[in-house]
Amino acid sequence: MVLGTGAVLGLLWFVFGGLPITNHAAYGRVPVPGAGSLELPVGEVVINFEEDGIFGEDDSADMPQDLQVSVAGASGQVAVERISENLFASSTGSTGFVPYGEIDVPSAGTYQVTTAASEVTSAVSPRVTFGEPPWNPFGPAWLGALLIMAPFLVLALILLLPLRRA
Repeated sequence: MVLGTGAVLGLLWFVFGGLPITNHAAYGRVPVPGAGSLELPVGEVVINFEEDGIFGEDDSADMPQDLQVSVAGASGQVAVERISENLFASSTGSTGFVPYGEIDVPSAGTYQVTTAASEVTSAVSPRVTFGEPPWNPFGPAWLGALLIMAPFLVLALILLLPLRRA
């Protein structure tokens, strides 16, 4: 039981790349379709598709399949690495969001963001958000997963010591 709990927590840490409880819109929002400028910090920034919920509908977000997001700074285009929107969807209050992608911002500053989608969806006030990556003070996700599992392994060994003496 103890080892199973540690393994599940370690696996979740590895899959999400850390603790996914972050501000998914920390750096701003841009409507879909639309354009805007955002102040982005250096490093990893996560992009999510977000929409307002419809009362009574069990739906996190209805992201257009052909959604395109481009980000450009003073030094040119920033590559957007797509994330599978099938990983998870979340909702906060009446706002649902799903992951779209992430960017590695080369230097802090103002970036121009353009969004486009020709597919019509039931999304209410569709927009993309730019936010913080999952919290991970351990470095690589695999190292964090091992460090999360370690106390459970030690506890399991301690609990098994009396059985060894018998």
